Amino acid sequence: MINLFDRYTQSSRDLHDSLKAAGYDQATVVVTEDGFLPDHVSSPFSYYTKIYEQVGRPLYFNQVDCPNFWEIRGNNHDATIYDEDKKMANIIYVPNLAHKRYVQKVEWLDLNGHIRSVDHYSKNGNKFAHTNYNIMNQPTITTYYSVDNHEIIVENHITKDIILNLNQQVYIFKSRADFVTYYLKSVYGNDMNRILYNSLSVPFLVSYQLEQPGDDLLFWQEPLAQDMILPGNMINLLEHHGRTQKIIFQNKIDYNKVQNKYPHLAHQLSYVGYIYPINKHDQDPNEALILTNSDDIEQITQIVEDLPSVNFNIGALTEMSSKLMRLMKYQNVTLYPNIEYHVIDELLTTCAFYLDINHDMEIMSAVRRAFLNNLLILTFDNTSHNQEFTLPEHIFTTNNSSELVNSVLKYMSNRQMLSDALILQQNHANQSSIDDYQNIIN
Repeated sequence: MINLFDRYTQSSRDLHDSLKAAGYDQATVVVTEDGFLPDHVSSPFSYYTKIYEQVGRPLYFNQVDCPNFWEIRGNNHDATIYDEDKKMANIIYVPNLAHKRYVQKVEWLDLNGHIRSVDHYSKNGNKFAHTNYNIMNQPTITTYYSVDNHEIIVENHITKDIILNLNQQVYIFKSRADFVTYYLKSVYGNDMNRILYNSLSVPFLVSYQLEQPGDDLLFWQEPLAQDMILPGNMINLLEHHGRTQKIIFQNKIDYNKVQNKYPHLAHQLSYVGYIYPINKHDQDPNEALILTNSDDIEQITQIVEDLPSVNFNIGALTEMSSKLMRLMKYQNVTLYPNIEYHVIDELLTTCAFYLDINHDMEIMSAVRRAFLNNLLILTFDNTSHNQEFTLPEHIFTTNNSSELVNSVLKYMSNRQMLSDALILQQNHANQSSIDDYQNIIN
């Protein structure tokens, strides 16, 4: 049995972690190589290029090679390369690690500001691939290199062909699906009696074209359209009874709606959420946390004044503006400019509430981390960053801070109500159990 994911997104990681928590720690293969796959996760591209075998550290934004006298400018969101006043490149950070400014790719621009090529970097700090773009801003060719800079794989995005240089032989594949199938057969052989996959792109095609019986499961993680119509290839998958035996929805609302819409397929549809590692701590109901990179915090003055018994811990990765510093006049506000990571960890274990009320970007996946540390998340409809982890009834109307204040007071005064609300918050995020997974997979 193997896991086959198209990309190692956050939802793929959540599924992978859930499977491991339930006792299913089989090999995991990712089709699209991003250079930052975790240990014990492989891709056909990294397998043949061996890019992870070299020891190293991620490339920091100001370590990108560029011509003399060009300037690298960066912040906690992104970075750029300039030749005097002309932007020549975009430096793209690793998702969810922007605060560390690690480089995942560099987009080189022409004089009109269009992308002409992209350098891809690995977590070891090496350039492992290079993509060329045409004048229509479309990728044309990606070349993957070994750690000693030999050309190993060439992927043509126009014709879809892939060329593999292996052991002084050249292999040509007509598609990614053919390339991945070759890799799986070469490396895993008879372990492909069951494939757990989460995409109707390449993983689906691999499962569909394998010339051997199997008992595959498709975990559906994408939101469906409002009319809840299943994709045509998904219906075809179920009606023709191939390797894929069941489709498992990971959103319960979608699952319930689809069951009602397709009763003749209901026996082939199931639901299971995720096994989130919720860290429960002895949290103080008089402590609230806000993490921000902006001084624009919705209704903060009114909330602080209306909740004098709550200590508001406000942290920022950078210096704070004078607007935020003026909050120091309140005895129930503690400010953390240039907050250190270990301090954030400590606050996540002591605070009972996370107020997702800062405008601008979310920092350090704050809402998700608050959820995983069992903080109750409260927000406004114009500041909410991640509603997947926020109960709908805790998303309050803009400019109506009294509703948020009343909720905090209610939960502060009743620990049982707070515990019940946290359980509802987990259910909303599709929290499941080990038994749920074992019943589905077995």
